[in-house]
Amino acid sequence: LFDKPKESAAPPRREHDWRWSLPKPEKPFTRINATDFSSYLECPFRFYLRRRLRLEAHDPDRREMDAMQFGTLVHKVLERYGRETPLLSDQSEIISVVLAHLEHEVRERFGEDPSPAVRVQAEAARVRLISFARVQAEQVSSGWKILEAERSFGSAEGESLLFAGFPLSAKIDRIEENGDTIRILDYKTQGTLKLPEEAHYRPGSRAFMEEAQAKGVSGNKAWGDLQLPLYSKIASILYPGRPVEAAYFVLAADPEESGVFPLSLNDVVLGSALECAEAVATSIKHGIFWPPRPLPSSYEDQFGIFLEGGKPEECLDPATISFLQGEGKATKKGESAR
Repeated sequence: LFDKPKESAAPPRREHDWRWSLPKPEKPFTRINATDFSSYLECPFRFYLRRRLRLEAHDPDRREMDAMQFGTLVHKVLERYGRETPLLSDQSEIISVVLAHLEHEVRERFGEDPSPAVRVQAEAARVRLISFARVQAEQVSSGWKILEAERSFGSAEGESLLFAGFPLSAKIDRIEENGDTIRILDYKTQGTLKLPEEAHYRPGSRAFMEEAQAKGVSGNKAWGDLQLPLYSKIASILYPGRPVEAAYFVLAADPEESGVFPLSLNDVVLGSALECAEAVATSIKHGIFWPPRPLPSSYEDQFGIFLEGGKPEECLDPATISFLQGEGKATKKGESAR
């Protein structure tokens, strides 16, 4: 009973030695979204599960908003603000407007008597929106003027940006101008401050595609997200000939950390991002979603069940793996984004 267990050099065998067999998507992949690239660069296999099979984690006992729902709530308030009252400059007036919008949204989504957990989250949203009012008043005093809120791109006639033949779809939280300069803003509701550089770049050692190496950036960095570079490219199409900036509008849990934080994008960096986007789209076009990439230990892996009990090739059946390997690695790059 008290003897030490005998160590075995062999890994534990999967119970019953069975393997996952995954279905193939019913519909072809026809469009690529600006947020798809970060998912693929994180892990092609999990991208396939999330984007192609539409799988997601389900918690039947959930009684509160998850991070995405919380962010959507705040985004909806700010969308309404940007559409209805974009020229407000007084901080107290901005607070009054956004808090009224928040109260309306909470009532519409959760009724007149929301659960205690939702009330706590609504209060957290309230704190962030008050800090939004401070930062927004500062931006207006600096000369920034909102032009568009929740601007969709890719569906209107004449709006086209292709990667490996896939039209790009995107929805930009906010477009504004200051003199001749156009600025793209992406709202972020964060627990702790995460700057655009931290979100867009990762250590170069984590890159599994040659084109993911970030050129023009100091240090050995790889692309982890292409959102702001792609938005910048879109802005140059919508507003040709005008200088473009891109930034996060962060609404942090600590109100003092809220603010506008730009991402530096010169021609070399932007070109590197577009090259990476083309490579990702080409891999998707060729059906390459293998092998799975290891995630940082701090991540919660909602798809870890597919990879438990052995190496990836021991967890899925050979036919599924063969399908996920697609047509093999593309030998030539696709057409440049245009």
